[in-house]
Amino acid sequence: MSKSVSILGSSVVMNGNICSNDLVDVNGRFDGTIVASKITVKNSGYIKGNIYANELVMCNGVRIEGNIYSNRITMLKNSVIEGEVNYCFISIEEKASIVGNCNVVSEDKLMEIIEKKKDSIVEKQDSK
Repeated sequence: MSKSVSILGSSVVMNGNICSNDLVDVNGRFDGTIVASKITVKNSGYIKGNIYANELVMCNGVRIEGNIYSNRITMLKNSVIEGEVNYCFISIEEKASIVGNCNVVSEDKLMEIIEKKKDSIVEKQDSK
C-alpha cells in the first residue's frame, strides 16, 4: 500500500492543526500542531508549534520553535530546534543545534503520547 503525502508549499503560511497517518512535507510556514507518521521540514520550512511524529527529518537550515515528540529525529546541517525535545533516537549533523531540554523516552511511551494527541485533535474536529 502506498503512502500519501501532504505538502505545505514554500509560499504557504498556515495556522491550525494537521493530523495525518502518512507523510507531511513542510516547505512553508506552519503555526500549530502537526501529528503524522513522518514529518519532513524542507528548504525554507519553518514550524512554530508542537510536533508529534514517529519520524522527523529537518533538512539543511530549517527551524522549529516548539516541543517535539518523535521516535526518530534527524537534524541536518544548520537546522535548529528551540524547545523541549523528546526522542528515542536522534542524529545531529555538524552545526545543527538544539536550544532547550532533551529527554530520552522509550518508544512505547512516545507512541502513547503521539496517539493521545492524535485522538485529541480528531475529537476536537469531530465535535465541530
